[in-house]
Amino acid sequence: MWRRMAAVTAAVVVAVASAGCAGSGQGPQPPGAVREVTVLGPVNSLPMDAPFHVADARGHYAAEGLAVTIRPGQGTARNIGVLLNGEADFAVVDLSAAIVQLPTLDKGGFRAVSALYQRSISTITALSSSGISRPSDLEGKRIGYPAGGTNYTLFPAYAEVAGIDASKVIWQQMDAGQLRPMLVNKKVDAVAETVIGTPGITVMAGGDPPVVLPYSDVLSDLYGNVIIASTDLIDRDPDLVARFVAATNRGLGDTIGDPHAAARVFVERVPQFKADAAVKEIELMDAYVRGPGADIGDLDPTKVMKTIVLLQGIGTIPGDLQMRPLDVIHLPCPPGRSPGTPCT
Repeated sequence: MWRRMAAVTAAVVVAVASAGCAGSGQGPQPPGAVREVTVLGPVNSLPMDAPFHVADARGHYAAEGLAVTIRPGQGTARNIGVLLNGEADFAVVDLSAAIVQLPTLDKGGFRAVSALYQRSISTITALSSSGISRPSDLEGKRIGYPAGGTNYTLFPAYAEVAGIDASKVIWQQMDAGQLRPMLVNKKVDAVAETVIGTPGITVMAGGDPPVVLPYSDVLSDLYGNVIIASTDLIDRDPDLVARFVAATNRGLGDTIGDPHAAARVFVERVPQFKADAAVKEIELMDAYVRGPGADIGDLDPTKVMKTIVLLQGIGTIPGDLQMRPLDVIHLPCPPGRSPGTPCT
């Protein structure tokens, strides 16, 4: 299967190599006006949300004429639903799981407008006491996962490459907020998690350290979390999208540049989270924010096509579906734009 997918990927490289920025221009907002927008984080309120809080606290959004409300997310599938219902302007989703949703939409749609992580941050996380230390140990074990979660969606591909008999793994669906408590209380053997969430689990688990099995160890070409916007918003106000992306990317750069300062901002706004764990989670973000030849926020059409081919190869989306990278991503603005100026 993987050889066939590689061949298909090679065949589409020529088709996507010339893909450039989508059309953009000044939006309908009057000069000097402040636009209120809402963004959904990935799941709950976690340190992964820090770039949005930092962009707000450091005035990056204000410099772009934006007043941003940051709301806790509910995972990819639910975040997409909230976005398309008009209850948010932007949302964080896992790109692979989001691509799976696109063919199911009856009307409208969305596009990824910026990458938060150049590599997948998905992982299966267990505790040392579970006896799980390598992927093959997952056979016969119970894994908790949220509805629409990318870990569950991509597990057939992960299992094939990692040498796991996927039919022997037991999946137990639950709310995202239950995952960590169910793990540390040993109600399940492992959970669908993120690599970045490991410090928080370490704190909750006390002396039972977590075992992390990252998907990126075997599926290296996948993006992690991205920011999406509805196609309606992109069509109506592409400059708003460009301004939000530019400010958020500056906040993301500030976050990984000074994790301690970013953690202070986050904990001031989300005081129930422990500062030490927030610092450690933010420090783990750095390795995923940039990739070989990729800077903060970059979306590469060829890499997106590899993900499409992967999902078709494992039967997650129809093999005959004619999906192109620009059906998935929107490239809002070239680099070098100054804060507060329109995307041209």
